[in-house]
Amino acid sequence: MSTSTTDPGGARKGPPLPILLAALTGGHLFGNCTVIAIAAIATDLKRELGISAEDYGWLIGIYMIVQGVIAIPGGLLIDYLGARIVFATSMLLAAGGTAAVASADTFWAAFFGMFLVGAGYGLVNPCTSKTVFDVFPKNRRGSAMGIKQTGVPLGGVLGAMVAGTLVADFGRAQVLYGFAIVIGLAASMALLLPYRRGRPEAPPFAGMMAVMRDKNLQIFNTAIGIFQASMYSMLANIAAYCREVLAAEPALASACLSIAQAASAVGRLSWGALSDLAFAARRKPVLLIIGTVGTLSLLTMATTSTNWPFYLVLALAFPTGLAAAGYVGLTQTVCVEASDPKLTATAVGSNRIFTSAGAGIGLPFYGWVVDTYGYSAAWLSLSVIFALGTMVIAFWFRESR
Repeated sequence: MSTSTTDPGGARKGPPLPILLAALTGGHLFGNCTVIAIAAIATDLKRELGISAEDYGWLIGIYMIVQGVIAIPGGLLIDYLGARIVFATSMLLAAGGTAAVASADTFWAAFFGMFLVGAGYGLVNPCTSKTVFDVFPKNRRGSAMGIKQTGVPLGGVLGAMVAGTLVADFGRAQVLYGFAIVIGLAASMALLLPYRRGRPEAPPFAGMMAVMRDKNLQIFNTAIGIFQASMYSMLANIAAYCREVLAAEPALASACLSIAQAASAVGRLSWGALSDLAFAARRKPVLLIIGTVGTLSLLTMATTSTNWPFYLVLALAFPTGLAAAGYVGLTQTVCVEASDPKLTATAVGSNRIFTSAGAGIGLPFYGWVVDTYGYSAAWLSLSVIFALGTMVIAFWFRESR
C-alpha cells in the first residue's frame, strides 16, 4: 500500500496513509462514543429523567433522524468546500450535544442534546468516506473503508466500558462531561485531512438531483435503511435487556454491549477485506452473507432467557454484532463506487437519509414493542426487519461492475 495521500482528483499531498486512516477512524470513534455511552447507562438515564422505553427510543431516534436531515446539505458542503472545516464542525457539535445531555434534567433537554450530537455525527461519514474514495484505488477501497469504520465500534466499546464502569461512582453528568471534553479536543484531527482543489462542475442543486434520481442507488439505500433499524435498536437496547430481563449486573450488561461493538469492528474490517480479496471487489455476495448471519443471530436473541447461562448470551453477542452492526464500511463503499466521483460525499449523504430514517423509526418502534409485548417479541421483530433488507438487496439491487 502506498504511503502517499496525493489525490489525482485534486487533493493535495497529505500525511502518510496510516496517520490519515487513524484520523478518519478517530472521527468515527469520538463521534460515536456518546450514543453508546448513553446506551450503556440507559437504565440510569430512564430512571433519572422518569421516561419510558419508548421515550428513550426517541432520544436515540432523534440522534438518527437529524443525521438524515443534515446528510445532503452536509455532503454538498464537503463536495464543494472540502472536508476539513466540516469535520472540525462535526466534532464541536457532538461535544456540545454531549455536554447538554450531561446537564439535562428533563426529557426535552436531553432531546436537544441528542439533536446536536446527531447533527455532529451526521457530518462525519460523508467527510471520511469521500476522503477514502479520493485516496484509495478500487481494489483496496473496501478494506480502507472498513478500517476507518472500525472507529464506530471502538468508540462504542470506549463509551460502553467507561460509562458502564464509572457511572455508579461518578454519575451520569460527570461521565458525559468527560466525553464532551475529549470529543471537543478531537476537532483538531481535521488538520490531518487533505485539502481539495477540485469541485463538481454542476451547481449544487443539480448535483444533489443527479444523486437522488439514481434509482439503483436509492434501492440500495432503502435496504440499508432497513438494516439500520435493526442495528441501532440492537445496540441501543442490548445492555438494558441484559439488566432488565436477564438480571445482569451493570458491568456484565456493558460487557455484552462491548462484545457486540467489538464484533462490529471485526466485521467492518473483515467484510470489506473479504469482498476485496475473495470476491474480486464484488460487494453484493458479501452483503447477502451478512444478511443471513444477522437474521439468524437476531432470531436467536429472541429465544434467550434467564434460563440461559449468561456466558452464552455474551457469546451470542459476537455474531449479532459481527453481522447486524458490522456491515457499514461495505455499504459506504457501494455508495461511493456507484456515484459520480466528484459527488461521493453527496451520495453518502443520500444513504444517510435512509439509514437515519430507518434507525429513527426503528428505535421507538422497538421501544413500543418492548412496552407492549416484551423483549422477545422485539428481538423477533428485528430479525424480520433484517431479513426484509436482505431480500431487497437480493432481488432488486444491481451491483455496478
